[in-house]
Amino acid sequence: MRIDAVIFDHDGTLVDSEGIHFSIWQELLAQQGINFHREEYLNHHCGVPSKRNAELIVERHKLNTSSQQLLTNKQQKLDAWLHDHTFPLLPLAREALQECRKAQLKIGLATGAGRNEALRTVEGHNLAQYFDTLVTKDDVKNSKPAPETYLLAARHLAVEPEHCIAIEDSSTGVASAKAAGMQCITVKYELAKNQDLSSADYHCNDLLQAVDKALTLVNQGSENL
Repeated sequence: MRIDAVIFDHDGTLVDSEGIHFSIWQELLAQQGINFHREEYLNHHCGVPSKRNAELIVERHKLNTSSQQLLTNKQQKLDAWLHDHTFPLLPLAREALQECRKAQLKIGLATGAGRNEALRTVEGHNLAQYFDTLVTKDDVKNSKPAPETYLLAARHLAVEPEHCIAIEDSSTGVASAKAAGMQCITVKYELAKNQDLSSADYHCNDLLQAVDKALTLVNQGSENL
């Protein structure tokens, strides 16, 4: 099948951000006398949009606060952190984007993160030249695992979903991409190692290997035209 676009996830795929998210959740829960362990985050919250995580945390720990208030507190702390910092790029992220651009593929970013987070990454690491569209949780009614984020990215790229391939690291993201009708490649990410990624079409060890696989599919599609 012809592939015309590659759409990247953000957290855990292009940037190493989950450790920051965990630290903020841990700090907020410590203020309420709750020990929030890394293993709990890895097993239940890694790769999950913050809104859903707030709901899960309130329910699991029976907090005397609303999930919306917890989410607001978390976002305020994250925004304060992002004011002075940028999530570090994961290994080979820039090289992977460069390979996609050299292959003249359309490139999108589809994330369950907020626009502020995505823009900090794109602007802070000088990546604007690589992306043809950015779609965040702020652009859709239902974020991942619903398909809307990927469907909107495909629409912005003017490419049918079946001609896009998504690169992901989490079960939430894979579910979103597959529900959108896209092929999906996963990359290994240490903090998502406990997740079930079996529904993805291909599995790679790093981003450059994932892009190489995508380019192989592009070439196969060209040969079949």
